[in-house]
Amino acid sequence: MFCSFFSDDFRVFCGDLGNEVTDEILTRTFSKYPSLLKAKVVRDKKTNKSKGYGFLSFKDPNDFVKAMREMNGKQCLCEVYVKDYVRLLQQHSCLKQDFG
Repeated sequence: MFCSFFSDDFRVFCGDLGNEVTDEILTRTFSKYPSLLKAKVVRDKKTNKSKGYGFLSFKDPNDFVKAMREMNGKQCLCEVYVKDYVRLLQQHSCLKQDFG
């Protein structure tokens, strides 16, 4: 799944997703951030049911930080919650100031 993401992106983990949440719903929920590259709900390979979490990918670190600030812990469409999970946090000084 991760190989289908971009190598230089900024990723956010989304947890507590309801089974009805699709990639499209997650994309629409975060579409106000212009550099959103991809939204992916992780699904069981056998049943195709949601595992209850997913990932968002952003090109611009400013959108990444803004999404984390605005959406973290907030309930929105179909019980989407954004958690503080950052893959590139340690590599980017602009993010260390905000979350480090």
